[in-house]
Amino acid sequence: MARKQITERLTHLDPHQDCQEVVLLLTCHVFPWNIERALEFDLFRTYAIPAISSLIVKTREFQRCPRKRYDDSQMLLSRPIWLTARNRPTYPQGYKLEELGTFVHGNRSN
Repeated sequence: MARKQITERLTHLDPHQDCQEVVLLLTCHVFPWNIERALEFDLFRTYAIPAISSLIVKTREFQRCPRKRYDDSQMLLSRPIWLTARNRPTYPQGYKLEELGTFVHGNRSN
């Protein structure tokens, strides 16, 4: 979808009725660069915390599978977007994201 088409589509959407499509268009088509930078900044902040960076070094997690941490974080950032875009999440679903983060970053079986 071309940028002009997206802009045109956004002007015709109702922010309350069409919030799912608005979120999807903005995050995936209008601001994908910003979403990618948010992910990179999130990873930078994570590695800058001494307790976390020392744990990653100690467990050799970054040496064994460096891409996994990036992919896990990307999934965590995109999950609220896809929940919103697909089925208007409820507050309990939002709280489940914290559990998802614990699961993704806590269970390292591979």
